[in-house]
Amino acid sequence: MQSWWKGAAALILSLTLTSAIHAVQVYDIANPSIQKTVLVVKAAEDTAKNQALVERLKKLLGKTLLFRTVDEPSGAEFSMTVSDSVESGRVVLELEETQGSGKFKAIRFGVSFRKQDDEYLGKRAAQIGNVALQKLFGLRGALGSSLVWSELSDEDVRKQALMEATFGEKPSKTRVSHNLYGNAGVTWNPKGNIILYTAQTGSGNLVLAQLFRPLRAKSLTVYDKGGKGSAAAWGANGKVYIAEYVSRTNTDIFEYSIPADPYQAKDPSMLRLRKLTSRPSIETEPAVSPDGKQLAYISDRTGKPQIYLMDLGSKKVSRLTQQGAYNTSPAWSPDGSFIAFSARRSGGTAIFRINVATGAESQVTPFDIEAEDPTWSPDGSMIAFTGIEGMASKIYYSLSSGGGYQRLTTSGAGVYESKPAWGGFLR
Repeated sequence: MQSWWKGAAALILSLTLTSAIHAVQVYDIANPSIQKTVLVVKAAEDTAKNQALVERLKKLLGKTLLFRTVDEPSGAEFSMTVSDSVESGRVVLELEETQGSGKFKAIRFGVSFRKQDDEYLGKRAAQIGNVALQKLFGLRGALGSSLVWSELSDEDVRKQALMEATFGEKPSKTRVSHNLYGNAGVTWNPKGNIILYTAQTGSGNLVLAQLFRPLRAKSLTVYDKGGKGSAAAWGANGKVYIAEYVSRTNTDIFEYSIPADPYQAKDPSMLRLRKLTSRPSIETEPAVSPDGKQLAYISDRTGKPQIYLMDLGSKKVSRLTQQGAYNTSPAWSPDGSFIAFSARRSGGTAIFRINVATGAESQVTPFDIEAEDPTWSPDGSMIAFTGIEGMASKIYYSLSSGGGYQRLTTSGAGVYESKPAWGGFLR
């Protein structure tokens, strides 16, 4: 038994790396009517910590918008059973099909619990939930990943702070920025441990870098060009792209180099490499493709903002969006196949996505909420966005295939949230 447990305890790591071919159904971004999988989660041994783990798993899996959990096996398509006990320092989980095609082969894996506190329990539950997502949908899973957004409150209208929360794992939030500026526009470095953001000061804009893992309160100024830069985007190629103000009707996009770790560099400042756009129009909101080879950005060269693509090698430009007169906030899917964006149409403002290869568009969020600033979950299954209803501005999310949406944050009245940025996977 002991030798089996040692192998099982390590199995959770290998399960998350197995091929999506073994999934019962692969999550299809083109299917907005995907049905939730009905799952019963139960404990074979009725201990306090086991029940806490079961309840945490049910809550987390529901947050993914892909599961509906039930209390009884009847009607469930799959079951997840927790054996042994958290209190003993180890549990064994079995995921099996209860009804359906019979093609799913039951899996059994072990998870160790070195600690008993609530935060540790939540992290372990997120890891287990991600295994279920991988085995049943072919997704790596975004449970336990981080989101950062801007927040302004009626109590202090002078400061727009950055806040962070862990998706699905805990309802609490952590303050990230501690300056006296208005902070927005977070972008993550390729390793996912440092963020850049724009700080709006009384004399113009700065771009600041801040260590995120582990979170450090002190930020570093990496860009100060007379307060003229904004919309920084840190690409997978290690370069940073910034829109710089030229005149009221003209901004251009520039490419910069940046130290891989600004905190270790003698001079953390970015170095301008080249100018990418030169038209007498507004060129802004750069977004780098996951492979670092293409740049999506907004240009109003035709009179209204549209999304364009630039090949970063040749600088060849093509227009991507062909429908609608107002398309902004491009955000690449993690696999580079789609770009989500905010579109103003006759019914209102909603999140759309466009297939980069074919140009085919589809609507992600309904028009009953004004939706802006899309950002993808690291596994590509969800899109978070700024949702505006009346005077309230909060962070919501939906499946990237479309359909209904839910609040992601828990703030009350008098707090205004915007511009979410989804970080990497749980570590």
